[in-house]
Amino acid sequence: MVEDEKVEVLAKHVMAEAFRGMHDREGVPTYVHSINVSIMLGPQATSAERAIAYLHDVLEDTEWTVSMLKARGVPLKIIDSVVLLTRDNVHSYEEYIDNLLASGDSAAINVKIADLRTNITRRGTATKHFRRYWAALEKLLGVDWRYKG
Repeated sequence: MVEDEKVEVLAKHVMAEAFRGMHDREGVPTYVHSINVSIMLGPQATSAERAIAYLHDVLEDTEWTVSMLKARGVPLKIIDSVVLLTRDNVHSYEEYIDNLLASGDSAAINVKIADLRTNITRRGTATKHFRRYWAALEKLLGVDWRYKG
């Protein structure tokens, strides 16, 4: 248990370092989103899931690399999940979600669900990408909430 908590603390420190000085369009420090995703996971989340939440945008939105995460002592299992959550320029958003689901990495999938829930509730982001985020959320949860009246 103590080791898990150490990983979570390490991930918070790495997140803070990676996003140092960065802000979103509204002027909020970028790392706040990762904290909100961690909170959205809920009290049942594992320390590993929270660590992944803190780091989920680091590779995509900063100059940090997998090698840098390894050098800081982030466990390979956490890094593997972060890599799964990192979008590339090769796959469409739908393919990215399909690949994440096919991976079977429940921690990464739970973090993505929390990320989507957080993004849907964010001002600005919600209206711009709402349909895409909603469709991804439905796919990851295995539900279809469309009105069929």
